[in-house]
Amino acid sequence: LAADDERVYVASSEAIHALNARTGSLAWRLQTGGPLTSAPLAHAGWVIVAAAGDLLAIRAADGAVLWRRSVGPVEFRPSLDGELLVVAIADGRVLALELSTGEPLWERQLGATPGEPLVIGCRVYVGTKDKFFYILHASSGRRDARLRIGAAPTGRAAIDDRHVYFAAMD
Repeated sequence: LAADDERVYVASSEAIHALNARTGSLAWRLQTGGPLTSAPLAHAGWVIVAAAGDLLAIRAADGAVLWRRSVGPVEFRPSLDGELLVVAIADGRVLALELSTGEPLWERQLGATPGEPLVIGCRVYVGTKDKFFYILHASSGRRDARLRIGAAPTGRAAIDDRHVYFAAMD
């Protein structure tokens, strides 16, 4: 599930359904052309879904597909900050795209499957299955830090004014 002020977005098999948040009635439905592989992301008039190796950018108001890009297998919800869309690809890559066009801005190979990314301000935070936590520059993908941790991170990191938090399971 994902939601914004007007709609709730429900992923099911090979479709995304937009329901009116007040009435529950169907606002629109879109066939994705393949099975959805991660939770949708809804923010600022956009809905981003991953389906069968493709990433789709959908206009939230009417379900129109604004762009579609083949990126590879996506297992986790992407992250969005302004016009920067960051996607973790199961083959070990983190990919940054221009939200309005879907054009790649940078790509970073991490060496292991990344988890759910968090992009905020000028940094991207993401853990990997090989027990590392990365901090990347949002503008270039350049690695700022690679921290060895005792277990594989799970879920998206969170931050406050002074700290970065994440959970890990061993």
